Amino acid sequence: MTFFSCDPSHCSGSSEQKKQHNHHHDHHDSPHSHTHDHGHGHGHGHGHGHGHGHGHHHHVPSQFGKAIGLAMLLNLLYVAFEVLWGIKTNALALLADACHNFSDILALAAAWLGHALSKRKPTERFSYGMKRATILASVANAGLLLVVTGGIIWESIICLLHPVAVQGLSASAVAAGGIFVNGIAALLLMKGSKDDLNMRGAFLHMASDAVLAIGVVISGLLVAWTGFFFLDPLTSLIISIMIILASWRMLSESINLALDAAPTNINPSEIPETLKSLSGIIDIHHLHIWPISTTETALTVHLVINDLAKSDQLRLQAGEILKARYKITHATFQIESAPHAC
Repeated sequence: MTFFSCDPSHCSGSSEQKKQHNHHHDHHDSPHSHTHDHGHGHGHGHGHGHGHGHGHHHHVPSQFGKAIGLAMLLNLLYVAFEVLWGIKTNALALLADACHNFSDILALAAAWLGHALSKRKPTERFSYGMKRATILASVANAGLLLVVTGGIIWESIICLLHPVAVQGLSASAVAAGGIFVNGIAALLLMKGSKDDLNMRGAFLHMASDAVLAIGVVISGLLVAWTGFFFLDPLTSLIISIMIILASWRMLSESINLALDAAPTNINPSEIPETLKSLSGIIDIHHLHIWPISTTETALTVHLVINDLAKSDQLRLQAGEILKARYKITHATFQIESAPHAC
């Protein structure tokens, strides 16, 4: 039996090795990637091999932590301004909005914590490190966004049923500051939001607040112009429903990842045909795909081949095609000969 643990591009080992142990560690200069090659040969008299292809990469941009830190600082300053101005003018609406914006700071803190934990090195107990913290952070952020937005919807409905006087120009002026602060924060986080669910959660918090602030500015000006106070809660209600619809998919995807579902960018039914398209692989079974983090995916599979002499070559090709097509960087292969396939 032959065991391999390596990156597809730096593998060594042979299924013909028997009754010997060869160990080779290839450490790259980059602090963000490493590979390990292990060759073990055991004379068991059957055609089974195990190939492990692992590429350890940090896909989250290095500036993510700085971007989140700056976004948190901007929101803290804005919340402090709202609290001070709200106390000075006795504006309860501003104090309520400050509480809402403080929830955004908590959301950013959760995203930052998930990112920080994901960078911890693997240990014996946490063999993948704490990369899954990014998934937990995305679940928390999606849930928090829905709860906060649900609270705004509830308050909007109450205000529609029992309209209250709104200082349109004052509300618009403060909301304009919210557009600036949340808009900048959203731009800081937008770059990586497409590829990282954790970053997307933080981005949606900032973007949704910026959109809400735009609505408040528009409704405030309309209220000041027409005197129709119901326009303020009506605008908030419409925008909040739009945010719920936009964030529901993120919550669903986050929960699926937390339950070890295959990421949405991978179609599991395509993997068998992709692997069997390689000359020499005649069948596959025991296929498992699961997320390690919001940016990294792992796979294990048994490959049935017709010639064990080609096991190294096929293992390399399989690892490379999975990485290129599906961004699967942690692939583990068990090589089996056709007569002994289990």
